Amino acid sequence: MQIKVALTGTNSRPFLLDGFKPVEAADALEDRFAELEKLVQKQVSPQRTSTVAAHFRRLGVSALARRLASRLLSELEAR
Repeated sequence: MQIKVALTGTNSRPFLLDGFKPVEAADALEDRFAELEKLVQKQVSPQRTSTVAAHFRRLGVSALARRLASRLLSELEAR
């Protein structure tokens, strides 16, 4: 199963997350989600035009990406 992650609202333009490999059935999902969070934190470059600190927004978007991927996988497995 392949998950592609695209992010918007963080960088100057939307982008597709690079380096997240397809999830295999035998993968430890928690490890894969931790990998997803790290990739998001590395690749997100929040603009400095907001009152919220860039580091806080980077952590927030990585947590949201992890939650979304987890929910999508659980819904697909339920089918």
